[in-house]
Amino acid sequence: GELNLAAANSPLVSQKILDFVENTPFKLVETVAYRVAELLQHEFGVKSLRIELHKPKAVAQASSVGVIVER
Repeated sequence: GELNLAAANSPLVSQKILDFVENTPFKLVETVAYRVAELLQHEFGVKSLRIELHKPKAVAQASSVGVIVER
């Protein structure tokens, strides 16, 4: 069966992602999504995942920009 990692261990997963994002400089939302995917696969042994990430007010022409990473 499929394990929903975020639901199974939400506080640990959330804290790991927050610590990583807050302590690592990024310029592109795409880089953040790719690196978080790598983190989850490495730290938690996740084999497949889907991450959807949005950055509000990144450009004047849109309410947000975003990216989806699937592995």
